[in-house]
Amino acid sequence: MKEAYIAEFNRMEAELIARRYQSINNLSSSEDLIVLVDKLQKVIHEGEFIPASQAIHEYNLPKTGKTLSNIINDFINYPKKDTLHIFLAWLKKDGHNVEEAERVLEYIRAEMKNITLAIAKLRTYAQYVEHVVSQL
Repeated sequence: MKEAYIAEFNRMEAELIARRYQSINNLSSSEDLIVLVDKLQKVIHEGEFIPASQAIHEYNLPKTGKTLSNIINDFINYPKKDTLHIFLAWLKKDGHNVEEAERVLEYIRAEMKNITLAIAKLRTYAQYVEHVVSQL
């Protein structure tokens, strides 16, 4: 049974390769080779998904030296200062679809806000309990 799956997979992979590279099999002239090399160079230099004129040459996100509390505070309250959001904005500008990543970050931010509020409530209740116990 396992061998049948492997054989079917190999057959499907061979078909895919044949379809993908069928133009390579019929290289009868040096012109065809030149066209193929030009295509490969274009992919290498421009990238397969980002045209060369649109890509930021380097995504440079230097260390900020922020403390952990500042990093978390920026993530929750100031997305334009947050490194992850800056990086997503760059990717979006380059034409990448980052909707799902943005959605996930929004959910994480909302949950972190809820956790922060819950911690503040717990501290308030703890102070109240401490005050009541001290009065006994």
